[in-house]
Amino acid sequence: MHGIMRHPQYQAAWERIERCHKSIARTGAPQNLRLIGVSGVGKSTILSAYREAYPPVFHAEYTEVPVVYIDVPAMPHSKQLAINLVKGLGCTDLHGTAPQLWDRFIALAKKCGVTLLLIDEVQHFVDRGRLSTYSATADLLKQRLSELKVPTVMAGAPRSRLLFEANNQLRSRFKPSVAFYPFRINSVEEFNRFRTVISTITQDFDDSSRRFLISDDLVTRFFFATDGIFRNLSDLIDGIRFSRNAGDPCNLELLAIAFRETIFASADSTTNPFSLKFVMRRLMEVGEPYMPSPMDGDNHAIY
Repeated sequence: MHGIMRHPQYQAAWERIERCHKSIARTGAPQNLRLIGVSGVGKSTILSAYREAYPPVFHAEYTEVPVVYIDVPAMPHSKQLAINLVKGLGCTDLHGTAPQLWDRFIALAKKCGVTLLLIDEVQHFVDRGRLSTYSATADLLKQRLSELKVPTVMAGAPRSRLLFEANNQLRSRFKPSVAFYPFRINSVEEFNRFRTVISTITQDFDDSSRRFLISDDLVTRFFFATDGIFRNLSDLIDGIRFSRNAGDPCNLELLAIAFRETIFASADSTTNPFSLKFVMRRLMEVGEPYMPSPMDGDNHAIY
């Protein structure tokens, strides 16, 4: 698995997905699951990794597709959602009306032996106040999933809860949920876990640079630079790689440049965590990168 999966939060989520996947074999009925977390914490990473753990199996007469993983389209009309589902099976025949495409997906999913469906970005059903607009599509999805009778994982941002709050039947079928949170450094245990993640994704750096990057001071600075969000950390580490000439040591100046280039272009010495003038704090003020979103709120809020 991806290095981030070593973190206990991701291991626990993997086990919950696995339990969901095996629910029919264990109980005779599919158990569904919700994954909730702000953008960038790793929901899509774990779903992609889980799908890769169950790749298609090619037979003479058909292709077995144990796990299907799709994104809800940005404008989730019935036909576009059905197209994404058909494509998730590896089918290239995307012609026909919405009902024809839905029927094609159900028929192919049964023939291909689908045992788990992973649906990402479900907040698109409610973005920009469009819940009423796309509620019919959400209802159709619920009905067709009932027909398919396979466990399903739905993943999305915290605002996706509005979809389930507004749809009693969908909420009743997706009661279990797993919350994904950004990394925190409030305790020694949390601090060391975050350090381990930094160490894991900098394995290609020389030993001297890695020791610098996982020092107590730098781990703290990485937290405030990324708000503990894995995607931001990954982007920042990539930025350090690109900004660094072969053989150059890692230092605060290099990291300050990478932060401006990958996360906060207008950062000055007081808002750049790799500046000695920076006062350790989360960058949540107006105009700063982690200002709470009106849709999902503070990245570290409980949801």
